[in-house]
Amino acid sequence: LKVRQPLQKIILPINDEHHKQEVTMMEEVILEEINVKEIEFVTDDSGIVKKKAKPNFRTLGQKFGKQAQAVAAKVREMSSADISRLQKEGSFVFNNNDTTFTVEKEDVEILHEDLKGVLVETDGTIMVALDTEITPELRKEGFAREFVNRVQNLRKDSGFDVTDRIAIAFSAGETLTTALLGTMDYIKRETLAEELKRGINNGNVRVKEDINGEACEISIEKI
Repeated sequence: LKVRQPLQKIILPINDEHHKQEVTMMEEVILEEINVKEIEFVTDDSGIVKKKAKPNFRTLGQKFGKQAQAVAAKVREMSSADISRLQKEGSFVFNNNDTTFTVEKEDVEILHEDLKGVLVETDGTIMVALDTEITPELRKEGFAREFVNRVQNLRKDSGFDVTDRIAIAFSAGETLTTALLGTMDYIKRETLAEELKRGINNGNVRVKEDINGEACEISIEKI
């Protein structure tokens, strides 16, 4: 996914109200920096990833000796809720044949399986999930942002002043054309364009570009 492709949301599993308030205070900056529309807070990560617990025999063997295999079997049976509790509290207690065992974080390797359409990254106790579904509207915005980038590069390479007003003409297939005309106000605002139209003219700068797999010819001129 290109960084200029807008995405709908990031999902943050946060239980601590103070931490949530800190994120909310910086929400506008976060969304702008990562090009995402919204932050969704959830109380747990069960709807984001599937967790599996894998026993760490190096530590289990030292702690439990002959009981290590029985403890390892219980570790493999841990549910996502059990694993979340282990991550939060640092330990997890279970019984086996009337014997109580306590496993700690170091005794368990936690594996994550991302759900379809969601990418997850963790760093210690922090987890961020990114909704990667590209809706038609988001795809249209992605085209527009890439187009703006090409026009801005064209302005720079041509020695235009940052305050120069321009006219943009382009030639593209129906998919890209629909996207660009549908985001015309945004494109004109970002590029200081007074005009954006389909159909190449005799502008003083003209290039061929590939925009997210769509061929496009762009012409700009000062006005």
